[in-house]
Amino acid sequence: VIWPGSHAGIGKDLVQDYKWLSLAVAGGYEMSRPYRNQIANLMTPTQLTEAQRLVRAFKPKKSA
Repeated sequence: VIWPGSHAGIGKDLVQDYKWLSLAVAGGYEMSRPYRNQIANLMTPTQLTEAQRLVRAFKPKKSA
């Protein structure tokens, strides 16, 4: 969990954190947007580019 105004709860892999929060926003979970933006502010441009690439490439697994 990420608490507004702090970095508590942010994972060690900012790229993956950004990816999953972006997918949550895309899925309609708007409350994830400020947390994703907070993570983006901590990332290097290279990390952000990679995270955005992973979001675009994501394909959910089909359930059996």
